[in-house]
Amino acid sequence: MLNRHVEQKQKLVKIGTYGWESNTRGVSYVFGQDVVHEMLPVLDIDLVARAHQVVQDGYEFFANKKLVTIFSAPHYCGQFDNAAAMMNVDEGLVCSFQIMRPTIKANKVVVRSS
Repeated sequence: MLNRHVEQKQKLVKIGTYGWESNTRGVSYVFGQDVVHEMLPVLDIDLVARAHQVVQDGYEFFANKKLVTIFSAPHYCGQFDNAAAMMNVDEGLVCSFQIMRPTIKANKVVVRSS
């Protein structure tokens, strides 16, 4: 998480979930971009960085680039053709990403019904 003051307000793009909802498995919650934008000033941060979710290109932004998911395992479990990423933060708190692409294709599993 980055901790610095932001002067400008950004317009929200209205996509997906708002507020809090139970996830499909019923063991945790998902939240909308409104929750991210509401909590950033409360926590005095500019960006939430999270992990532990496969994203195709190694990283993926949400909530007008106020939350980023970073996944660092390319070709996850031999079943995904996902890239991996590392986020670098410089002294000026500017974020950049290093992408690592898989060198082999994922195994396609075919399930046939009898």
